[in-house]
Amino acid sequence: MYDNYKSYGPLTLKETYGGKAYSVLDCEKDATEAVIPKEVDGKPVVDVVDFAFEDCVKLKKVTFPENEYTDFEEGEGPMYFHEIGYQAFGGCIALEEVVLPDVGFYTVGQSAFYGCSSLKRAVFPLGAYVGSYAFFGCSSLTEVTKVKDVSEGAFSYCSSLAYLPIDEGTSVISEDAFEHCSSLRDIVIPSSVKLIEPLAFRGCENLASVTFSDPFGWQIDSSYTDKTYDLDLSDPALNAKRLSGMDFDDGILAWRKK
Repeated sequence: MYDNYKSYGPLTLKETYGGKAYSVLDCEKDATEAVIPKEVDGKPVVDVVDFAFEDCVKLKKVTFPENEYTDFEEGEGPMYFHEIGYQAFGGCIALEEVVLPDVGFYTVGQSAFYGCSSLKRAVFPLGAYVGSYAFFGCSSLTEVTKVKDVSEGAFSYCSSLAYLPIDEGTSVISEDAFEHCSSLRDIVIPSSVKLIEPLAFRGCENLASVTFSDPFGWQIDSSYTDKTYDLDLSDPALNAKRLSGMDFDDGILAWRKK
């Protein structure tokens, strides 16, 4: 990365990709709105670095750039906005909405929106990678687009989330993924899911029904006996009770499709 910086509204940008693009490096802490430009001086803005907006507690709105497919020279990566870094918006307690354009392959980094307690809506392309604990503690979140392979803790403590954002094609629901999502009641697990890790739904106290699109051929991996046991998932109410109480203390390593 070059050491050339540029101001754009409340943002500080820094050259990257050998001076061919910009990253969002920082934002003024008293900013209430930020617009991430598509390009500056003819150079694309391609990402938001780790901690860039962290604790911008007055920030209510951030606008991301519209994307188009254009490449750097071979091997130098994409020339469009594609990544939100680690804890980039952590603690932005006034932020209400995140909408990423429907073009590009995004990475929503680990803990990217950690503790954004006013965030109500998060929209991003289905192909986006959502990192672990990306939306941890977003207690107002009610609308989120479907995601594939839900990462560890991705939606932990999203207590207003009533809709399970798992797309058909998802194979893994990771540990802590929906822990303490207390508004979840009736959910359907797609037939593509092959693995549910411990604690995935722990503390979902109002979970009443979990229907598996394909309830056959499941088993429990047990740490107590180092064996597997067949699992009957034909009863949605019993599934809900088991999943909301699943814990390492039970010796359950995973629910796994044969």
